[in-house]
Amino acid sequence: MMSEGIMEAMKALNNIKLALIIIFSLVFISYAGLALQGKTLKQMSTNQVDIDEIVFAPDYSTSGTLLVVGEEGGIFRSANRGKSWTQRNSGLVNLVPGFVYHGLAISPSFANDKTLLITSSYTGIYRSRNASLSWKKIASNKMDIYEAVFSPNYLNDKIIYGVALDGIYKSINGGLSWFRIKAEGYGLVVSPNFLNDNLIFSYGGSGLYKSQDGGQNWSEIVSGSIKSVVISPDFISDNTILYSNDKSLFKSTDKGQTFSQIGNNFPHTGNNTIFLPKNFGSDNTLFIHVSDAYDWWTYKTTNGGLTWTLISDAQTFAISPDYSNDKTVFAYLYNKQLFKSTDGGDTWVTTSGLTKKRTKLVMAIKPRLIKANQTVTVLGRLSDAKNKGLTRQMVDFTIYNYGHASINTNKYGRFKLKLKFKFKETTTIYAEFPGSLKYYRSVKKVKIIVRK
Repeated sequence: MMSEGIMEAMKALNNIKLALIIIFSLVFISYAGLALQGKTLKQMSTNQVDIDEIVFAPDYSTSGTLLVVGEEGGIFRSANRGKSWTQRNSGLVNLVPGFVYHGLAISPSFANDKTLLITSSYTGIYRSRNASLSWKKIASNKMDIYEAVFSPNYLNDKIIYGVALDGIYKSINGGLSWFRIKAEGYGLVVSPNFLNDNLIFSYGGSGLYKSQDGGQNWSEIVSGSIKSVVISPDFISDNTILYSNDKSLFKSTDKGQTFSQIGNNFPHTGNNTIFLPKNFGSDNTLFIHVSDAYDWWTYKTTNGGLTWTLISDAQTFAISPDYSNDKTVFAYLYNKQLFKSTDGGDTWVTTSGLTKKRTKLVMAIKPRLIKANQTVTVLGRLSDAKNKGLTRQMVDFTIYNYGHASINTNKYGRFKLKLKFKFKETTTIYAEFPGSLKYYRSVKKVKIIVRK
């Protein structure tokens, strides 16, 4: 039997452990960083599918077609620019946790051939020839291909490239069979003039590589870790290619023979993806989507990278192929919301059709850089359709990676929240109200006041 002294000692030890856990939790909550999102009133919804990819049809400007890939929900398609969505999983199997579909690719001749390709690490490679109405397995995926890239001349040459864990693969029969053409690389881009120049680029941890014969032979043109590569949509005339490492952007105007850094370093470092609108050559607008182990940032520049503006903390991001005209971008946030912007990310609205629960009203307050030892005061007023202040309404505040707070409106519908930050942070505060846009008229005078 255990002695009384030993039992007392064990109790004391457990108390110490509990105290340490509480202290650690408080320190973690105080220290965690704060994410950033848009800056306007939005109707948001909950319980969406987790979206890994957002893919526009090449003819989006006329058809309004785009698709999203969910981790467990499969594929959803919209034919009205994101206003509503229809699940398109016929022929796909094992839509359960762990069986993830990814690498959704759309034929450049989609308007005519209606062809799409998607891969799964577990079940195979699937193709649709009817714009996603149904899918058919056409090959196994022992290669573990996770990204597919169609030849711009796919309608005639039936060439598709695949990126896998062990290198770059190629199919010359529309994805029915594959052979490896390079032993390393986690990304690949194909020249828009592929029919004439057979030019492709592969990139990864060891550098940027160029092939002028469709992938038979390769030459290194840049050494070191490359995170993203894009080819200008006007490559035939401007010969422009851009690549990024973990912090900077580089440009070539001679088909990749030479590169030079453009603009300033990204505000955040990490894995990233470049999104290049067609008119980049004339208006210097592009986007960079950066991620680390826990956070995401989407930055926009309109001056070739001299300055970067944070437009969202989207987990997944994509721009319209006709962005130069429609200014349309989509973003999927960590809180399971798919948003759309038609002004280049300045303001956002939610899409519908991917949710199961009722909508809520959420205000994302304009981002502000908070210095160390500053107090943030959030002021606002909630009103109904007659502009009457709504009393005793609970307002829930969410600060990503930081915590939550709730407060009731007063008899005039006003609310006030104070937050004290110990460390320098860039923050957005989300204020969520029960109900829907049909019930509430507006959230007035919401602003951040910073006091040292």
